[in-house]
Amino acid sequence: MFEIGDNTIDIAVGAFDNPNAIEKMGGQIGVESRVHWFMAMVNLPSLTTGQTRSKAELEQLKSNQHPDFDTPEWPPKP
Repeated sequence: MFEIGDNTIDIAVGAFDNPNAIEKMGGQIGVESRVHWFMAMVNLPSLTTGQTRSKAELEQLKSNQHPDFDTPEWPPKP
């Protein structure tokens, strides 16, 4: 599937603004650095944030991730 010097492009899918928009991948590289328990995560029980937090907690959640667009100034001044 992979050959050294082929014409593939390596990308970090999770770095995209909308990783769900990425079409099906043909393979993975760099798996030697994958955390050992990562593959087992798919078998764990799953809940949304809304299922585990109260309404008050949800209202206080905020992301500190740098926005990629529409940012007049970063970091914002207090």
